[in-house]
Amino acid sequence: IKNTTPIFLIKKVRKGKKRRRKEVQIPFIAKENIRIGISIKNIISEIFEKKNILNKSYDGLTKELYLNAQKRGTSSKKKIELQEQTLTLKKRLARFRWF
Repeated sequence: IKNTTPIFLIKKVRKGKKRRRKEVQIPFIAKENIRIGISIKNIISEIFEKKNILNKSYDGLTKELYLNAQKRGTSSKKKIELQEQTLTLKKRLARFRWF
């Protein structure tokens, strides 16, 4: 599970007055318990999104955990995509916040 935990998360923050309100995406470092919860959520959602309905048992969970241990699972790919997205927003990392 630790292999699929994202370090950075993106939070949408509203800036400006009421009429000119604009949403800005700010990356932040997530706490460890939030990171683990998100990785478990990603793993379980990938198990239930698979087309084989009978595979929703422990077999699907063991296969997904095995793939994630080898960093080939879909939740580890989601982690990499999220990290690439935060790198594109790294100029906003100067406005770093603790949430």
